[in-house]
Amino acid sequence: MPAVRTVQLPARADAVWSGGAAEYRRLLEFPAGQLAHLRLPAGAVSGASRMSASVEWLFVISGRGRLWRGDGNEASVDLVPDRSIRIAPGTPTQFRADDATVLEIVVAVVPAVSDPMSGEAQLQVWDPAPDDKSRSYRAPDGSHILTMGEGPAGGVAICILKPGGVSRPVRHRTVEEIWYVVNGSGQISRRHGTLNPWIDDLSPGTAVDIGTGLTFQFRSSGTEPLRVVILTLPRWPGADESIDEPGLATW
Repeated sequence: MPAVRTVQLPARADAVWSGGAAEYRRLLEFPAGQLAHLRLPAGAVSGASRMSASVEWLFVISGRGRLWRGDGNEASVDLVPDRSIRIAPGTPTQFRADDATVLEIVVAVVPAVSDPMSGEAQLQVWDPAPDDKSRSYRAPDGSHILTMGEGPAGGVAICILKPGGVSRPVRHRTVEEIWYVVNGSGQISRRHGTLNPWIDDLSPGTAVDIGTGLTFQFRSSGTEPLRVVILTLPRWPGADESIDEPGLATW
């Protein structure tokens, strides 16, 4: 029976890089991948770092800055809100926050053993594309999904539920997910089979996980859309992955 976990963004960092420049906070993880939070104060520059055996996905929550390869190569990427960047295993990178903004980033880490980067760019960028039907679609539970890139081992997407919206209760056949709330507020219900549900509040900084086979439902209760970064492990296989559970609705 999978655990049902909910955490808030910790006040204290798990690790501080580069003489106090970059703060790293772990959120939740499965064996197949994890989510974390990176914070860089205004004007700060991180030291070079790299993940030798993992793919990193970055999603910029707020602030502005720049990401560049830390190996003397001039390749670089502007960091702006809602931009997603995939970093190949072994690619050294550095970050800089603009002088006027604190840079906050969600970091998804996926083992590279089943997600090879052969022949692919070391830095790949995705921007929101609500009108791109190949990347924007209605999820089986009724929420709106913007895909931000994926590989065989997993993918990152933005889930949006309009104010007052309530999703349909569903469960996944094979995938597991970690969510991180970036905007809005609401609640999520998770349950094992017909057992009573766990109900947790959702607000910016909340992370929850959804293990394979859990029935879940969520709602948006604020005045702005509920927006969630989702790490799906492995890659979302298609609409048949989701099973409707109308008899297990919490709302």
